[in-house]
Amino acid sequence: MTYFAPKSEQEYKEYLDNLLVEYQFACFSEKLGDGCYRLANYHEVIKSDHVTAGKIYKMSCDEMNYGHGCYRYGTFAFLGRGKRKERTSIEKI
Repeated sequence: MTYFAPKSEQEYKEYLDNLLVEYQFACFSEKLGDGCYRLANYHEVIKSDHVTAGKIYKMSCDEMNYGHGCYRYGTFAFLGRGKRKERTSIEKI
């Protein structure tokens, strides 16, 4: 197994950017459920973008029948993640 040990912050950023491109290609061009799952996981963990991650997990489940994507989407739905929060009337005041 090869381990990645970045020598600088720039090298680490380039590595993450390359992962994003790889996962986007696997998901949107190759239509791989695993690729979409990894892309959603990237958005969830690296970018902390739960809304985008939830949409991609759902796509991985619904369109590609990828079980891990279904599991994560179900977890998101149960926990209420990946939804834009509506402001309550108290918060508006």
